[in-house]
Amino acid sequence: MFSSVSDHRETPRTGTVTLTVLATLVSMGLAVGYTYLVFRVNGTEIVAKALVSTIIVPVFAGAPLYFMVFRRLRALADSNVALSVAADRDGLTACLNRSAFRRIADKVLTKDRRKGASGAGALLIIDVDHFKHVNDRFGHMRGDRALKLIADCVRQTVREGDSVGRIGGEEFAVLLRDADYRTAAIVAERIRKNVAEAKFFASGHRVELSVSVGGAVYEGQAAFHTLFEVADAKLYDAKHAGRDTVRIGNHVALATT
Repeated sequence: MFSSVSDHRETPRTGTVTLTVLATLVSMGLAVGYTYLVFRVNGTEIVAKALVSTIIVPVFAGAPLYFMVFRRLRALADSNVALSVAADRDGLTACLNRSAFRRIADKVLTKDRRKGASGAGALLIIDVDHFKHVNDRFGHMRGDRALKLIADCVRQTVREGDSVGRIGGEEFAVLLRDADYRTAAIVAERIRKNVAEAKFFASGHRVELSVSVGGAVYEGQAAFHTLFEVADAKLYDAKHAGRDTVRIGNHVALATT
């Protein structure tokens, strides 16, 4: 049911060779048509020689040029996609950064609003318990390693198509799509369990890590800021209950503004 997920932007890809062949064929077709119209009054032999020239030139001169141009355009397009993806990522954990996560969440929730009551999902907020103690005791470099490990635990737990973001220093968020209360509770509990079972070592000793998870399930219309407030309140409940635990709001009624 669960698998790792990678949030990224995709662009349609058409092979450079395919584009080169198509462009060459179009050039040949235009050249042949124009040559025939111009030279057809000069006799069959002249028309034949002219048509041979119009075929040879696009193939041996145009095709290499088209290939170089399309290869360069493909490289530029790939570079732009890579830069766009990098701009959306948290540099440490490779999760979506806060702004990218919010943008995706707003897009999903807006789509659900347009669908009316058929939209459903959940927002989970995950906070690392006592993370300051890890930094104070073992240093920030090991603290960064702990955050990377926790981010991996989250990504490996969520479903394909869900979005994972780092929205604060030691705080992560997951947007579950087409999820009911049961699904949200299962995912949240598995995240908590996987982090608790993760093998993190510092100074030669295993250090236990844990997270608290708060969640809000919505059906139909939802606004991100309201959804976040509910999930954040549930996270506070989880912290107040002793940490290393999960609290999910069941069928939260949300305003659209």
